[in-house]
Amino acid sequence: MHTSFINQNRLRYLIPKEEAIRLLKDRHVKGLSLNQNQVKKENARLYHSVVRYWGKWSHGLKTAGVPGRKYRFWTKEMVMAAVKQRYQEGLSLKHQAILEDDPSLIVQIRKFYGTKHNILQFCGILPREITKDSLLEILKNQSRKRGGLNSRELRGIKVYGLMLKYFGTKANAYKAIGLNDIEIRKLKHHLSKWSEETVIKVIQDLKEKGNRLSGGIINKTNPSLYRAARTHFGSWAGALQSAGIPYQIPKVCRKTSKWNREKILEKLKDLLIIYGDNKSIPLEERFKYYWLCRRYFGSTNEAWKALAGMARNENQ
Repeated sequence: MHTSFINQNRLRYLIPKEEAIRLLKDRHVKGLSLNQNQVKKENARLYHSVVRYWGKWSHGLKTAGVPGRKYRFWTKEMVMAAVKQRYQEGLSLKHQAILEDDPSLIVQIRKFYGTKHNILQFCGILPREITKDSLLEILKNQSRKRGGLNSRELRGIKVYGLMLKYFGTKANAYKAIGLNDIEIRKLKHHLSKWSEETVIKVIQDLKEKGNRLSGGIINKTNPSLYRAARTHFGSWAGALQSAGIPYQIPKVCRKTSKWNREKILEKLKDLLIIYGDNKSIPLEERFKYYWLCRRYFGSTNEAWKALAGMARNENQ
């Protein structure tokens, strides 16, 4: 025979039947909501107790002698009237607020009008339009908060799309409220993660572990640290100096080229002596000096002209 085991802790969590009935009657007398979702949010013990004892929330209300909300046969006009009534009473028209107070109204809005925006237009209730000037004030206030201009924060207060609409890009909007390029760069590199103190601490930790602190190596192994260092301190060398690490500026090493204009002209002159004529020089020989002529003279024609001019000067 199957034996059902009852969780004793769960039973202790429940409210006695008489107490549950009394609480339901009190809510009815005080005019509080008897919507099961709202009651579950405000008093979870009462909700679970009613469902446990009577199987359904509606059966619990019936046992307590509390009139439940009857099913309403909605029409398009009733939906519009309900929305207007909420607006006139000063109640919120946000989706979550309507869902908590009257879930069936949300369902009927979708059924008859598709979206809440459509029914607000039909009712003549226009959302408050944020102008360009008011948007700038909002952005200025947000800039005073730590992380206030983060994209997630701006989306939360419903101004991210307007910022792109009025200014095209975030950078343009930030410049409009007086931020310079360095401050904008700092916003892009998530200052909540990389502050000046964090950059210095990470550099010092790398130094203690014996890692090489060359800018090129750090840029490859930890590009986020390298960018944050340049953002806060202007350069990698500046970040090292702020961390108390001496930085030796590397010497500029330039490869010395064995070629110059005179040497190229000498080679071209040797080719003329060997082949007798510019047009008789084989293509392979001409191609050897093609890029050198372009680099030092601009083109091969200019190189041959320079050689002809040098020959005339020697004859004179």
